Amino acid sequence: MVVQWVGTLLILLLAVAIRRHLPRRPWSDAWVGWWAALACAVACIVLQYSRFRGLADDATATGRPHLLVALHVVYFVLKLEAFALLAAGTLGFASVVPTARALRWGAPAALGAGLALGLAAPTFAIAMTGQAFLAVPLYAALAIVMLRLPAGRRTLGSRLVAAAFALHALLWAGYGILFVGAQEPAWLAVSWGSAVLTVSPLLDLGVLVLLAVGFLLALVEDARRGAEEERAQLQRELAQAQKMEALGRLVSGVAHELNNPLSAILGFAQQLAEEGRADGVGAARTIVEQAERARRIVRDLLAAVRGREEPRAPFSPAEAVARVARGSGGHPVPPARLEVTLPPELPEVVGDRAGIEQVIANLVTNAAYSAGPQGWVRVGAEAVDGRVRVWVEDSGPGVATEHEGRIFEPFFTTKQPGEGTGLGLAVSRGIVERHGGRLRFENHPAPGVGVRFVIELPAGGVLRVTPTEGIPSTRRPAAPGAAAGRLLLIDDEAAVRAALRRYLERRGWTVVEAADGVEGLIALTGGGEPFDVVVSDLRMPRFSGIDLHRWMAASRPGLTRRLLFITGDTASPEVQAFLDDLALPVLQKPFDLAALDEAARRLAGTSR
Repeated sequence: MVVQWVGTLLILLLAVAIRRHLPRRPWSDAWVGWWAALACAVACIVLQYSRFRGLADDATATGRPHLLVALHVVYFVLKLEAFALLAAGTLGFASVVPTARALRWGAPAALGAGLALGLAAPTFAIAMTGQAFLAVPLYAALAIVMLRLPAGRRTLGSRLVAAAFALHALLWAGYGILFVGAQEPAWLAVSWGSAVLTVSPLLDLGVLVLLAVGFLLALVEDARRGAEEERAQLQRELAQAQKMEALGRLVSGVAHELNNPLSAILGFAQQLAEEGRADGVGAARTIVEQAERARRIVRDLLAAVRGREEPRAPFSPAEAVARVARGSGGHPVPPARLEVTLPPELPEVVGDRAGIEQVIANLVTNAAYSAGPQGWVRVGAEAVDGRVRVWVEDSGPGVATEHEGRIFEPFFTTKQPGEGTGLGLAVSRGIVERHGGRLRFENHPAPGVGVRFVIELPAGGVLRVTPTEGIPSTRRPAAPGAAAGRLLLIDDEAAVRAALRRYLERRGWTVVEAADGVEGLIALTGGGEPFDVVVSDLRMPRFSGIDLHRWMAASRPGLTRRLLFITGDTASPEVQAFLDDLALPVLQKPFDLAALDEAARRLAGTSR
């Protein structure tokens, strides 16, 4: 018995030492707990046998020492708790039942069975017989579980563990046969007791060593497999990042080339619509609507490949959900039944409320499309561990297995042609990640639920103010003819200059045009009247807007306070870094003309 106890204790110490250097798993903690409980149980046997010189005495008889009774009961409680830990760890390792769930059911049952067995059995032999009836089917079942692991997980460690479980089942079957006939204490002590008590600890120790080797190999193999999976995931993420970087360069060029003609189209169309000519106002409005639609597509493209930070402020995610729910009737695919579940209190989130509302609206629209006209969509929110979680689920069919790895890719869609661009989820994921959060999905998370998308955002956060984008102006444009000031307009697109000049001059500005940065530099250094505002494109041949700003900063730093950039490209790394470092005002093409007038007047008022 002493040899068995020392061996078990050494194995426990080895398992703990190795466990400290490997990733923690619930099932590995349960296995280490099994060794600890077993070592304590064997210690009870060693103490009981050495103190009372035998195990066949009636531990529950009247007049026996209380210590003997206590050791008798504690041994069986520890032994059955060890069985529960072993079963929970093995089921968790095999992914049959989560370890924590198995322990919630197994630990109380083992405690009750151990107490009943220790108190009710009149002799150690009868108690061991009862233990055998539990141990044999348990070890046999665990051996089958380990043998039926998927092919990719059938390693040397798992096979050794399965072999040790099978040997344990045979060993306990032998114990049961021996102790069933050993009901008389004298017969056990004289004829079989010495042999059983001498040989069984050595047999137990041998099987335990085999089990320990299998456990330790399984721990190491699991750590290696986890490292390989992590490395593969990192490689996939690197490949995705490289693909998105290449796509970003492409989209950056496309956006720049597309935004310039869109600016001219939108500029002239807005002016025609404002002038209100009866024969052209309908066509002008159609042009405006379609140009704005193209603008949204371009911005979604840019957000998908390289999103910019929006101005951030604290806001209530519950209010964001409620606002989306109130406006759900205006979605292209309104849900048949929309159910909203919000807690009475929810922490605030620091970020771009409009961006998060866009994410929620995208998810609700997709869920309604998936659920169909007779389905339902549920939206809810909760606070969990310092994070705010918003979820959207539907009664649709869920995400097909072959699509699970692609749903966040730009341009991937399962909708019919013309019904979607495939950018909604890609843009939504980018917005959430820029808030330090995570967007994930759970396919078929519950009966009757097709898919659940979950937005996780950090509660609170750091308030960050960033440069303004081309956000439509909320202020009414100045009346035509109102005095404004002198404005230098630098852009290499003649159509854009014509549209902006026509609009600005009607708003009271005196506009001087320059076709690129060189002409703009000549106008600034020509000795004429000073300019109240300089509006410049960023990407131009010969002398870019970035070059112009560098010249201003070195030669005339006061001019930088009057500089307003307009650009069709905020996705290229050079432009992104330039705008982020200097926090300059910028309007992204195509923009509302009223926003340009408002920004220019604000700069002119500052300079006077």
